[in-house]
Amino acid sequence: MHGREIPVKDDVSRDEDLPVAYEDMDDEALPSTIFDKVENDGRIGTEDLEISCEDGVVYLNGSVTNELERHILTDLLEERMALHDVVNNLKIEGKPLDEDEDQDEEELLRGA
Repeated sequence: MHGREIPVKDDVSRDEDLPVAYEDMDDEALPSTIFDKVENDGRIGTEDLEISCEDGVVYLNGSVTNELERHILTDLLEERMALHDVVNNLKIEGKPLDEDEDQDEEELLRGA
Protein backbone atom coordinates (compact mmCIF):
# COMPACT_ATOMS: atom_id res chain seq x y z
CA MET A 1 0.00 0.00 0.00
CA HIS A 2 1.36 3.39 -0.96
CA GLY A 3 0.78 6.74 0.73
CA ARG A 4 0.77 7.96 4.26
CA GLU A 5 -0.06 5.44 6.95
CA ILE A 6 -2.98 6.53 9.11
CA PRO A 7 -2.35 6.02 12.84
CA VAL A 8 -4.67 3.62 14.62
CA LYS A 9 -6.09 4.93 17.90
CA ASP A 10 -3.90 2.54 19.89
CA ASP A 11 -0.78 3.91 18.18
CA VAL A 12 -1.35 7.55 19.15
CA SER A 13 -0.61 9.20 22.45
CA ARG A 14 -0.78 12.78 23.57
CA ASP A 15 2.58 14.51 23.11
CA GLU A 16 1.66 17.78 24.79
CA ASP A 17 -0.65 18.90 27.55
CA LEU A 18 -3.92 20.43 26.47
CA PRO A 19 -3.97 24.25 26.44
CA VAL A 20 -5.23 25.79 29.68
CA ALA A 21 -8.56 26.75 28.08
CA TYR A 22 -9.31 23.07 27.38
CA GLU A 23 -7.50 21.16 30.13
CA ASP A 24 -10.61 20.71 32.28
CA MET A 25 -12.66 19.31 29.38
CA ASP A 26 -13.25 15.60 29.04
CA ASP A 27 -13.19 13.62 25.79
CA GLU A 28 -16.91 14.31 25.26
CA ALA A 29 -16.86 18.07 25.82
CA LEU A 30 -13.75 18.90 23.78
CA PRO A 31 -15.12 17.70 20.39
CA SER A 32 -18.27 19.75 20.93
CA THR A 33 -16.20 22.86 21.65
CA ILE A 34 -14.02 22.25 18.58
CA PHE A 35 -17.08 21.67 16.38
CA ASP A 36 -18.65 24.94 17.61
CA LYS A 37 -15.46 26.86 16.78
CA VAL A 38 -15.32 25.33 13.29
CA GLU A 39 -18.96 26.20 12.65
CA ASN A 40 -18.51 29.75 13.97
CA ASP A 41 -15.43 30.21 11.77
CA GLY A 42 -17.69 29.57 8.77
CA ARG A 43 -15.03 28.63 6.21
CA ILE A 44 -15.63 24.88 6.32
CA GLY A 45 -18.79 22.87 5.78
CA THR A 46 -19.38 20.62 8.79
CA GLU A 47 -22.06 18.27 7.45
CA ASP A 48 -19.53 15.49 6.69
CA LEU A 49 -17.11 16.26 9.52
CA GLU A 50 -16.69 14.02 12.56
CA ILE A 51 -14.59 15.11 15.54
CA SER A 52 -13.77 12.85 18.47
CA CYS A 53 -11.22 12.77 21.28
CA GLU A 54 -9.55 10.02 23.21
CA ASP A 55 -7.19 10.82 26.08
CA GLY A 56 -6.85 14.40 24.78
CA VAL A 57 -5.93 13.37 21.23
CA VAL A 58 -8.26 14.93 18.62
CA TYR A 59 -9.39 12.70 15.72
CA LEU A 60 -10.75 14.24 12.53
CA ASN A 61 -12.82 11.87 10.40
CA GLY A 62 -15.24 12.23 7.53
CA SER A 63 -14.65 14.42 4.53
CA VAL A 64 -14.06 17.98 3.39
CA THR A 65 -14.57 19.47 -0.06
CA ASN A 66 -10.92 20.12 -0.94
CA GLU A 67 -7.35 20.29 0.34
CA LEU A 68 -7.81 23.96 1.24
CA GLU A 69 -10.61 23.11 3.69
CA ARG A 70 -8.43 20.42 5.24
CA HIS A 71 -5.61 22.96 5.60
CA ILE A 72 -7.97 25.57 7.11
CA LEU A 73 -9.27 23.04 9.64
CA THR A 74 -5.76 21.94 10.63
CA ASP A 75 -4.68 25.58 10.99
CA LEU A 76 -7.74 26.38 13.10
CA LEU A 77 -7.04 23.53 15.51
CA GLU A 78 -3.26 23.76 15.70
CA GLU A 79 -2.60 27.50 15.36
CA ARG A 80 -5.70 29.21 16.73
CA MET A 81 -6.81 26.66 19.33
CA ALA A 82 -3.26 25.40 20.13
CA LEU A 83 -4.33 21.76 19.85
CA HIS A 84 -1.28 19.90 18.57
CA ASP A 85 -2.22 16.25 19.09
CA VAL A 86 -4.48 15.93 16.05
CA VAL A 87 -4.93 12.81 13.91
CA ASN A 88 -6.21 13.95 10.53
CA ASN A 89 -8.10 11.11 8.80
CA LEU A 90 -10.11 13.44 6.56
CA LYS A 91 -10.87 12.49 2.97
CA ILE A 92 -11.10 14.98 0.13
CA GLU A 93 -14.49 14.47 -1.52
CA GLY A 94 -14.82 17.47 -3.83
CA LYS A 95 -13.42 18.76 -7.06
CA PRO A 96 -9.95 20.30 -7.25
CA LEU A 97 -9.71 24.08 -6.89
CA ASP A 98 -9.92 25.98 -10.16
CA GLU A 99 -7.72 29.00 -10.86
CA ASP A 100 -10.23 31.55 -9.51
CA GLU A 101 -10.66 29.63 -6.25
CA ASP A 102 -6.91 29.13 -5.99
CA GLN A 103 -6.38 32.91 -6.10
CA ASP A 104 -8.65 33.35 -3.08
CA GLU A 105 -6.80 30.69 -1.07
CA GLU A 106 -4.65 33.17 0.85
CA GLU A 107 -7.70 35.19 1.90
CA LEU A 108 -9.48 32.04 3.09
CA LEU A 109 -6.45 30.94 5.09
CA ARG A 110 -6.37 34.31 6.84
CA GLY A 111 -10.07 34.08 7.60
CA ALA A 112 -10.91 37.12 5.44
